[in-house]
Amino acid sequence: MQEKVQFTGIVVKNLDYQDNAQIVYILTKDELISVIIKGAKKIDSKTRPLAQIITKISGLRTKSSRISTFTEGIILDNFNEIKEDYLKTQVTMCILEKIYYLYENFSMTEKIYDFVEQILEKLKTSNYPKSLLLIFEIKLWYLLGINPSFTNCIYCGEEIDNGYFDVNGGGIVCYKCSPLHECNLDDECSKIIKYLYYIQMNKVDDNFLSLIDKFYDKITHTIDEYYATHLDFSNKSKEIYYKVI
Repeated sequence: MQEKVQFTGIVVKNLDYQDNAQIVYILTKDELISVIIKGAKKIDSKTRPLAQIITKISGLRTKSSRISTFTEGIILDNFNEIKEDYLKTQVTMCILEKIYYLYENFSMTEKIYDFVEQILEKLKTSNYPKSLLLIFEIKLWYLLGINPSFTNCIYCGEEIDNGYFDVNGGGIVCYKCSPLHECNLDDECSKIIKYLYYIQMNKVDDNFLSLIDKFYDKITHTIDEYYATHLDFSNKSKEIYYKVI
């Protein structure tokens, strides 16, 4: 008899597999696991709800060095508050697509699970999902090791509190150096990015997010460019998301 392993995690992706099964990718505290859930494609199957993206589940799987088989489990959170809101759903899909890509291509830490869960919990009740997406994308830089320089000018090295933001250089540029380089954001938007990078999640509420929302359109494409430049990553879900906001 195969050994079984208990797990708890959030479904980030599913793929059709064979007749009625799906391969389901689940973010846990330790890793991104993949399990085969039999019957997940059947409309009336008891396992179908467990394979749905944006669902927190707990269960047992066979122990395997490759893809394991799901044996039993329960739903801990359907995140209905997110799924019933189209914009929140699209924001979450942007987040989960990025998570899947990062685990497939980089060595990640257990901190990512707690961070994702914090974001999803705030998305449930927030009226500013776009601002939460900004925070997620900016704070993720640190976990990936591609954090910008916010304390010194990336060109002359002068210690500064604020400046212009330069994607290619990876940080802020002082007022003396900025005329010599093509910067992406002015000092006001650079200050917002720096603040979002350092802010603690327990201080994030809708009063704060409403202030950030005003800067969303100015900042979001620069964040995309930063990921494309430093990770060679383009978020397909975000391309869809831009069409609906």
